[in-house]
Amino acid sequence: MNFRNILKLIFGKHKYVFFSEDKNYQKYFINFIKKIDSKNEKFFYISSENDDYLEFQNVTNVYIGKRFLRNIILQIISSKFLFLTITDLGNHDLKRSKLVKKYVYIFHSPMSIHRSYTKNAFNNYDIIFCTGDYQLNEFKKEDKIKPKLKREYIKTGYFYFDYLQEKYSTIKKNINNNSFDTFLLAPSWNYNDDNFLNLQVIDVIQFLLTQNNKVIFRPHLEHFKRSFKILNSIRDKFSNNKNFEFDNNNSNFESMNKADILITDTSGISIEFCLIFKKPVIYFDKYLKIHNSEFTQISEKTIEDEVKSLFGYSYTNENLDSFLNLIHQVEKDFLSKEKKIEEYLKHNFYNLNCSAEYSYNKINENS
Repeated sequence: MNFRNILKLIFGKHKYVFFSEDKNYQKYFINFIKKIDSKNEKFFYISSENDDYLEFQNVTNVYIGKRFLRNIILQIISSKFLFLTITDLGNHDLKRSKLVKKYVYIFHSPMSIHRSYTKNAFNNYDIIFCTGDYQLNEFKKEDKIKPKLKREYIKTGYFYFDYLQEKYSTIKKNINNNSFDTFLLAPSWNYNDDNFLNLQVIDVIQFLLTQNNKVIFRPHLEHFKRSFKILNSIRDKFSNNKNFEFDNNNSNFESMNKADILITDTSGISIEFCLIFKKPVIYFDKYLKIHNSEFTQISEKTIEDEVKSLFGYSYTNENLDSFLNLIHQVEKDFLSKEKKIEEYLKHNFYNLNCSAEYSYNKINENS
């Protein structure tokens, strides 16, 4: 722990400060950070993980841990802008500092704001970087319900889309038009114990492996904190199978690139996999992720449901007897959807391929 940098952070007045929960979140705002660095502006990058740091010319990295020191520092730092990907700021142990002028939220998923997030997830932010009109409209409806909130919305787009597109364009794309035999299984994290991971994932893995498919299992970050017992049981059960891969890498890029089909319940990875990689998604949509029981006050519709309806494939059977038939259907007709996917992406998300430049310019209008 570099106490000199901690003292600089605490006693200095800064323009840009980024807080990262751990290195898995870097990819969601790295393009924006690169833009700030390219403008030769100084910034602090603070993290709860010791190996989460950046190697840029203008950055000061600060490791603050995950306990008492972190909470104290975040309450006393002084900054014009503090950027976070954490929801429910101020609703748990991470409190706001009176010396921070603007708290800015950066999305780490392109999902709608009102069903998969808690009721008060964004209440304590001053600026929110919106990924598309759907989020902006949802926030405006929420503002009518909560008129005391005074938030500013910037039409930034989704930084991670640009990151993925840039990376995807530089490699050989792994697309097999003849047969789909590599499956990425990525369950979402859900407060409800009756969820996809707990109730059906093991059976799906077993079924796919018996059909001589390759299976990449990628848990959600929260599963490593809250569902380690079932993760261990999955690892123990399938680790000796050469066609099974347990993916706990920081980036989901390699798994998305290798896979032919994604299987999930309601994870935000489905939108990235479908719209950027232009590959099919099968949804076990019996397991809705509802973290706000009052979500219908804003809308019954979500962007994730819309993507699923237009481009995805739902499986609702209690058993897997007809699952193979659905896979064959996907193989036959998904490629015909590619042009519509591209049109949908351009129509629904802001500033594709230029979100970092746009966001840098807009945030500095607040300076």
